[in-house]
Amino acid sequence: MRADQGIRLPDDVWALCKQSGLRRLLVGVESGSNEVLKRIRKDIKIEQVYETAEKMLRFWH
Repeated sequence: MRADQGIRLPDDVWALCKQSGLRRLLVGVESGSNEVLKRIRKDIKIEQVYETAEKMLRFWH
């Protein structure tokens, strides 16, 4: 999953994912630096990665 997709998913979809038995979700993060992400044209920001991770934790813990 892209980090920017994770933050756009509504909470009810996250809840359905958990209910369906989803146990593992991978978020591709090529760098922890916004400067590098911009340079390699990933079109995401590291803050979006953190937001997606926070949503994951909220629904699976």
